[in-house]
Amino acid sequence: MANNLNLYSKCSIAKYVNENGEETSEDKAFVGIEYTQDDVKVYFPLGYEIPKDDDECRKSIITLLRTISLSKNIINQEVKLNDQLQEDYAFPMSAYLWLIRDYFTNGIYQSKEKIIKRNSSGKMNWKRMMRETPLLSNGNFIYLEQYSEHNIAVDNIITEIHILCLNEALKRIEFLFGNFELKDSLMTFDNKDFLLNVLNNALSKTFEDHKQQLLINLRNVLLGLDINNSDQSINNYGLNGFHEVWETVIRFLFGNQEISGYTPVATYEGAGIRGNKKKHPLRLDALLLKDGVYYILDAKYYHFGLDMM
Repeated sequence: MANNLNLYSKCSIAKYVNENGEETSEDKAFVGIEYTQDDVKVYFPLGYEIPKDDDECRKSIITLLRTISLSKNIINQEVKLNDQLQEDYAFPMSAYLWLIRDYFTNGIYQSKEKIIKRNSSGKMNWKRMMRETPLLSNGNFIYLEQYSEHNIAVDNIITEIHILCLNEALKRIEFLFGNFELKDSLMTFDNKDFLLNVLNNALSKTFEDHKQQLLINLRNVLLGLDINNSDQSINNYGLNGFHEVWETVIRFLFGNQEISGYTPVATYEGAGIRGNKKKHPLRLDALLLKDGVYYILDAKYYHFGLDMM
């Protein structure tokens, strides 16, 4: 992993944008990775203290990306989102991070499975041969059938898929780790359906935990591809409004009651209110039950300040 990447220079606090992606002073800030033609910019949520050390900064960026990925997964499971967010969720960030981390630990996938062939050259498989009934000749046991071990050549396809998907991951987040050489794959994303069939078939026959995780993450990369993107540009990854993530964090840390379908009505009273009292249904962020008392938690993620001229 490269040193002196100066990751801190690529980071800043949340960028304020409107619905058209134009910068604004409103409290709707983009948090995540923004790709430009020549560089990458990482935007952290308001109030975050960005580390200046490369190792610590890398950890913070990875934590941010995992948080966004997990939150998007949870949000997609809980509510119906607009098409823009659903399309953005197709960016398989968690799979990219898993593949790169696994590559540094285990390298490129190589098959460890073997097949047994009869009467062929190779390393003898004595366990399989001992199952046969030997002939007894002059006090010696003679096995007429010999069995040898051979690696499964078809698994080379998975190796090539691994290289292909790893290169795709590096294209997205290589800036975190520095440049390092990785050979080209013999496969291409043009054969996406074939590659998915290979992975699904292998997954149905695999019981090894690590290989299962590898196959799942490779499949997620393929499922997240947009091979119809003619300009081959890289989409930004993040959220316009970190408040959704903050609400999810609060709900999962403190909420212990189901909130769906529960919309209490707030009543406002004051000297300036005439006639009927104003009542508005509340959308709960989290509901906590403790010692027989219900607590309604409201996640606040605001930006306060003055525009100084």
